[in-house]
Amino acid sequence: ALQMAQRACDAVRELALLHPLSEEGFVTLSCGVAYTVPGPESSPENLLGNADNALYEAKAQGRNRVVLALGLVTGIEGCCVQGPPIKCYVVRNT
Repeated sequence: ALQMAQRACDAVRELALLHPLSEEGFVTLSCGVAYTVPGPESSPENLLGNADNALYEAKAQGRNRVVLALGLVTGIEGCCVQGPPIKCYVVRNT
């Protein structure tokens, strides 16, 4: 999912669509990514909520980036998607 989000951000950036009101001067894409391991405590609503929170965090951090929300799964640190100029941050939902 992170790689797909990164590819989408890259593809939008490569289009170089002008956006005079954007800080970057062109259209960018922010993505919120979430995942879960199905179980008694997981639900589609929680998964979508985590992805939505990650999206808002991406926008709050300056847009043009991918944010991974770590929900019910623990022990995973860092972000596996790299590649400037898209910045990748990891957000823990509490």
